[in-house]
Amino acid sequence: GFDVLRTLGERGIETPVVVYTGTGSYDRCVQALRLGAYGFIDKAESVERVVQEVESALERLRLLAEVESLKRDLGTDSPLIGSSPALQNLREEIARIAPVPSPVLIVGESGSGKELVARELHRLGSDPKKSFVAINSAALPENLVESELFGHERGAFTGASRTRKGAFEVAAGGTLFLDEIGELPMPAQAKLLRVLEENQITRLGGERSIKIDTRVVAATNRDLDQEVEASRFRRDLYYRVNVHVISVPPLRDHLSDIPELIDHFLTVTCARFGVRKKKLDPGALEILMSYRWEQNNVRELRNIVERMIIATSGDLIGIESSKQRRNARSFSPHSSATTGTSLTRRKTSGSPTTPASSRSCDATTSSGTEGVCGRTHARSRRRVQQNTICHPLSLAPGDSPL
Repeated sequence: GFDVLRTLGERGIETPVVVYTGTGSYDRCVQALRLGAYGFIDKAESVERVVQEVESALERLRLLAEVESLKRDLGTDSPLIGSSPALQNLREEIARIAPVPSPVLIVGESGSGKELVARELHRLGSDPKKSFVAINSAALPENLVESELFGHERGAFTGASRTRKGAFEVAAGGTLFLDEIGELPMPAQAKLLRVLEENQITRLGGERSIKIDTRVVAATNRDLDQEVEASRFRRDLYYRVNVHVISVPPLRDHLSDIPELIDHFLTVTCARFGVRKKKLDPGALEILMSYRWEQNNVRELRNIVERMIIATSGDLIGIESSKQRRNARSFSPHSSATTGTSLTRRKTSGSPTTPASSRSCDATTSSGTEGVCGRTHARSRRRVQQNTICHPLSLAPGDSPL
């Protein structure tokens, strides 16, 4: 048996091996595992234990193959999923602009995939091995914006116990992605303009200028023309960052890509959860295709797919199992800062009619306390209304959740 394990290892054959022996010992078990065996079972074990070990080995092999496939996709293929004309045009525009080191402004609705476009620009750029640094401008505290972007010297402010490089230096030679650039405060906008014009920075509290060769890619879901007119965004900075403008289409403009996107999300999410890949019922797909994606675009679709995977115990995600989630309390899977989960809630006006019998505790009690129970029930009703999911799969085709 050990000779078989050695031969499999030498030939690079990755078939899982479970050693089944009647003369097992701890030393032989350790030797088998070191030679690449998945498991080691003594013949004294029950048949059920053998079946369980074999099934576990096969499932592990399947998951490893799926992970390797995902790694290949992430490493070589475009992260932009879809074959619609809108996506084809977007890819062509990215390929044309990527080799040029000038600033790029990416515009599009929330959740449409602006950061994916920025990463694709970096991947197709002159040196994709250099750093790609993403900064969410809206999440930066106003008093730390300059420190995060340009760095600081030791003692520059209270708590600055050591010198720290900013995002521009960390992304040296690569790409700095400034998401939600419209959220930057005006003082930071002025300094960013100078950096873009002179290609050099000065750390906070420092006196020495540092030359940088970082490409800046900015993104926003705001209308910067209106922001400029309202004096919330510098006109000169606006003209400096929109040398090249890429517009990312909303999901409703390329609905034909939804089947590919769903298949991708099912593969990635099931692999992340460590479960067998699920399939979507054609009827459920038809409803998703007819839904008006106006809330969070592709991010909303991804979150819905994740919720359906969690809500479905079998291998097929059907319409009925999804509709059962309609009156459940909403929940939000954990996500990173780049992909906050957005749940669509039903808006209701007024309160449902309450029978007189259920309002009996609204009356004044003997202790003089008025309406305590009634107010508690009212608050509970409002919370239930606010936490009611209006899922696309619980809507008629074309209906809006709002």
